[in-house]
Amino acid sequence: MKKIIKLILATASVALLVACGGGGGGTQTPVASTSSFNLLSAYVSSFTNTSTSTFTITGSQDAVVITGSGSGTTGALSSGTFEGGPAQQRTSSVTGSFIVNGQSFPLNYSSVAWVNSNYSPLGSDGDEYTVVVGTPTIPTAAKVGDTGPLYISNRFTNSSKTVPLGTIISTYVVEQDTASTALVTFISTYKNTSNTTEQIVSAQYRVNTTNAFTRIKETAFNLTSGLTLTFTF
Repeated sequence: MKKIIKLILATASVALLVACGGGGGGTQTPVASTSSFNLLSAYVSSFTNTSTSTFTITGSQDAVVITGSGSGTTGALSSGTFEGGPAQQRTSSVTGSFIVNGQSFPLNYSSVAWVNSNYSPLGSDGDEYTVVVGTPTIPTAAKVGDTGPLYISNRFTNSSKTVPLGTIISTYVVEQDTASTALVTFISTYKNTSNTTEQIVSAQYRVNTTNAFTRIKETAFNLTSGLTLTFTF
C-alpha cells in the first residue's frame, strides 16, 4: 500500500502541475471545424490570467481503484531569475485528497513555471526541475488534424542539476469538437537517461475562435507500474 500511495502522489504532482489553468469542460457532439486556432495566443492568455478550478480523480493500479477530488489554483505572474537570466514566474498549487481501499490521503503540491518576456516556456521547478532546450514552437494557426512538436526539456532532481533524470518531449494534437471549437491535447512524454519512456501525461483543452482555452481533463499513465490517473475538470 505504501508503495502505491507514493507512486500516486508522484504521478499526481506531475500531471496536475504541468497545465495552464482554467476550468469547466463539458461534452459536445464532435464536428470537424474548418477554423484555424491561434494556440500561442490562447496559451499566453491562459498563462497570464489567474484561475481556480475543481477536479475529480479516477484511476487504477492493478486491481486497486482510486478516486478523489480537489482544486487547482494558478497565481499571478511576477519577475525573477531563471538559469541566470531575467524571467517571469507563475506558481500553481493543488489541494485535495484521494481514496485508496477506503483510506483517504491528502494532495498538496506547488510548482513554479518560468517563461521569458514573450511568455515562451523556459522550464519549471517543482517535483522535478526542468529546463527547456532551444526555442519552443507553439502554432498560431492550428487546424483539426494538426499534430507536431512543441519543445524538449531536460529533467533534473533539483536546480543544482547534478542528477539528470532524462527528458520530456512535449507535443500537441488538434481534434474535432464543434464548428467553432477544437480539442487540443498537449502530450508530455517522460523519458529516463536511457531514453526509455517512463510516463505519458496529457492535458486536454477546448479552444475557441477567440483563442481561449477551457481545461477539460488531464491523464497520466505510468508505463512501469501500470498506474493510470485521470483528473476531470
